[in-house]
Amino acid sequence: MNQYYKLLAATCLIISSFAAKAQCDTVNTVSAVGIGSTSYVISWPAVANAIDYEYAIRVDNQIPAKGTITTHTSVQALGLQPDIVVYICIRTRCSTGLSQWTCQNFKTAPIGTSINSISEAKTTVYPNPVTDILNFSLADNKSHNITIVNSIGTIVGNYTLPAGTSSLNINHLNAGLYFVKFASENEAQTFKIEKR
Repeated sequence: MNQYYKLLAATCLIISSFAAKAQCDTVNTVSAVGIGSTSYVISWPAVANAIDYEYAIRVDNQIPAKGTITTHTSVQALGLQPDIVVYICIRTRCSTGLSQWTCQNFKTAPIGTSINSISEAKTTVYPNPVTDILNFSLADNKSHNITIVNSIGTIVGNYTLPAGTSSLNINHLNAGLYFVKFASENEAQTFKIEKR
């Protein structure tokens, strides 16, 4: 009978070694937009088998033990110090566990050069509140990049406003508060708008 249990234990060991659970896929890249002296928006591409994500924002390059859980693929980093290197680490949470951390470092802008203060208010947006078409009064006739972020820090749109264009159709957005990050070769501003 003792031989039977030894054979059974050996068989279970072999079977369990083939039944190891698959790892969660790792986040490939982390990017930041709207880098200011005290805040910016970080984002990453969605991972196929993710249930949610865990992120950590650090001022040292140590791998975090744990982080903040989110179901979004972008978050707004707030309350940062100006002109420092910040480490952003993201990992995937899936039904089989956790992926490895993916970390990227970014430097916050020095005081007085954040996205809210680079410009001398040469551009304005109207109407505010807006229902369908958001208009821009532009100081130049160049191409402009527009990023729209909702009130919880999720990027809901990235657009390029071609030279000579001064409006953007946003009727596809749900009603609520948004931040419109506007950048051109010579100017960068963020506007808070209300979509109705």
